Amino acid sequence: GSDDSEDQTSINYKYKKKVYEKIPCALVTNSYMMNIANRAGMFRDAVKIKNVYSIDKTVFKPFDVLRSRLFFHIPSEMKYVIFARYCSPSDNPRKGLDILKKAIISFCNRISKDELSSICIVFAGMNCSEIESFLPIRVFNLRRLSINELIMAYSAASVFLSPSVDDAGPSMVNQSIMCGTPVVCFDIGTAIDVIKHKENGYKASLGDVDDFVHGMLHFYNMSNFEYLKIRKQTRDIAVELQSLEKYVSNIELAYEKILERRGG
Repeated sequence: GSDDSEDQTSINYKYKKKVYEKIPCALVTNSYMMNIANRAGMFRDAVKIKNVYSIDKTVFKPFDVLRSRLFFHIPSEMKYVIFARYCSPSDNPRKGLDILKKAIISFCNRISKDELSSICIVFAGMNCSEIESFLPIRVFNLRRLSINELIMAYSAASVFLSPSVDDAGPSMVNQSIMCGTPVVCFDIGTAIDVIKHKENGYKASLGDVDDFVHGMLHFYNMSNFEYLKIRKQTRDIAVELQSLEKYVSNIELAYEKILERRGG
């Protein structure tokens, strides 16, 4: 956002551009960051390999839903458990928390009052009291979670919401699908590569609150049979796209291409 063409970021950019033009290097990143890099022109001559954020499938994996909900004291009668990360909307506008609030309220307005009692939202991260009073459903404020608790939170959830509007990730999208929990998000960041629309999540048009709500309704209106099928499919897609083995093969490919260019 700087207006100074000679500020420190400009100096850094020019220095790095000269360095990368002189050395054999590879850019190994997702489609979103690759597009930004291409626009920046810094890696014009670099080997470019598309790669998604890798997740250890032996760590992030589906955990029993009922046991996970019991751990967090989420009532067993809850039909639809929404999970999201909470951070300060003013400090992190690109994370889309204002959009998330609008989407949840809009979603609840399309649900009958009787059904609302079987819907709740679980927040991880900061204290969410700032938003809690605006929501017409029960809120569980988990605060900061350990890795094991985070995995159980994904498993306890029916869906993970990622409202980010400017993000290379977030990695929670990758983690969620590895745990078998579908994601509602915008068509941005890591979702471009790992979320297959209506197969392991729902990719809404960027910034479109109404479309985001359609994604929430898409999973809410599923039969139990359809939903269980989606959970398995979500995990399978994640393993296929995000495995550590896939990452290793991409790094090896990058080295091979660099050596080819050098005649090695």
